[in-house]
Amino acid sequence: MEYYLVHRLLPVAGSFCESLTQTAPRQKERKRKFDLRPVPLDSGPRRGRIFLRSDEGGSVRCQVRDNGKLVFVEMGKGELQSTDIPVAGAPREVVAEHFDIGGEALQITGVSVGNPHCVVHVDDATPELAHRLGPLIENHEMFPNRTNVQFVKVLGPQRIRIKFGSEVLGTPLASGSSSCAAAAASVRLDCAMAP
Repeated sequence: MEYYLVHRLLPVAGSFCESLTQTAPRQKERKRKFDLRPVPLDSGPRRGRIFLRSDEGGSVRCQVRDNGKLVFVEMGKGELQSTDIPVAGAPREVVAEHFDIGGEALQITGVSVGNPHCVVHVDDATPELAHRLGPLIENHEMFPNRTNVQFVKVLGPQRIRIKFGSEVLGTPLASGSSSCAAAAASVRLDCAMAP
């Protein structure tokens, strides 16, 4: 099964989304932090300023709407195969795998959206859980290139709560690729519905 992800970002003070909406026109001209090239506008309800964000990891299409109040980012295809993430072991789809770590028995789902993610569905996604187990999972030998870690609580058919666990970043407030990975894993596990 293939998952193509479109992420809707709401600008929050200090977030990547706020940075993109405020700097996109300037970055397009100066091409400093990342390459933002204009893309022809669509017609109809998807109209808005569209940019192609490119870096060493590839290109992502971004659309700024409603005078910078909303940014939509096409995150690409979510991959669940161990060889694409990567996850150690035999080639397989990494879905609801049993994983013991830090005295906890977890079920994990691996997703790549251009970078590796380990999604853990839990009864309560708390900052304490993310802080305690996130770095252990991030650096586990099962993930040869390390991994981003998301703890997910399903709130409804199209709503999830995510806590991020990272040794390097601590507990970030938001992450577009992590949000898309968590959504793809939730849909694949039939915990949530695609919009």
